[in-house]
Parts: sequence; structure tokens; C-alpha cells
Amino acid sequence: MEGVTVTADLTQELQIVADNIESKHWRRLLRGLGLKDKDLDQIHHDYVADGLVEMIYQGLRKWTQQDGEKATLQKLLAGLEKIHRRDLVIMLSADHFPDTNAGPTAPSHIFHDPVAEHTVPKQPVSGASQQSARSKKRRGLPGLLKTLVKLA
Repeated sequence: MEGVTVTADLTQELQIVADNIESKHWRRLLRGLGLKDKDLDQIHHDYVADGLVEMIYQGLRKWTQQDGEKATLQKLLAGLEKIHRRDLVIMLSADHFPDTNAGPTAPSHIFHDPVAEHTVPKQPVSGASQQSARSKKRRGLPGLLKTLVKLA
């Protein structure tokens, strides 16, 4: 049975993910991997007494069983990217892609950071503008101090 083989191959990775996902992200991760809310509710019901790590692990197992051969490490990494867990992507990538630099600069075929693409770099401030900004801050400081004294 192919699905069982995939589960066995990803067992270590599923445990690493389960050990490191926060409670606020587990449902988003599993939804992103294709599980339905009714599946998540059932997993929660069945494993809540066993704790968050077990709920996540069982959810990931359900995903591998449900998707069979389509449940790949690459899909898991993409799901982790969606919830902004690049640290886990790097950790799991280092084990499976040892010929790449999985340190602070990650393999380009795994990461896509749309936020970085749209970030506008700060423009250098000229000397006159810098002094103007400082004097505005200084002028606003006494008003702020008066407000704080009134509140105290």
C-alpha cells in the first residue's frame, strides 16, 4: 500500500513539525495541506486529552493517509511556508538537501517571500532633513512629558 510507505518515510518530519507548531497555527497548516474543518474537529475531539503535539501529529498522519503518494515533503514545506515557519523549512531541508546551503540563506527552489519582493528600501535622509526631524521630535517631547505627568 503506497500511502503507508509515504507515512513511514515522513514519520520523523511529521514529529518534528508536531513538536514545533504553536497552537494558533496547527489548524491553518492542516487546512493548507487539504484537511477539512470536520477532519480537524474530529482530530481535536479524539486527541485533545493527549495534548497539542499529538493532535498535530495525528492531523499530519491523516493528511499523509488521505493524500497517499501526493503527500510529499515538498508539500509539507510549502504548508510551513504559508504559516511563516521558515525555521522549520530550513531544519527539514537541511536533512533532505544536504548539498544545498540550508543555513541563513535557504535553497531558492523552496522559498518564495512575497513580502520581501514588495518592500521599498528606506531612502537616505539628507543632513537638513535629518536636523528638521530631530527638532520636531524635541519640540514634541515637552508636550508628551506634560501628558504623562497629567496621567500619573
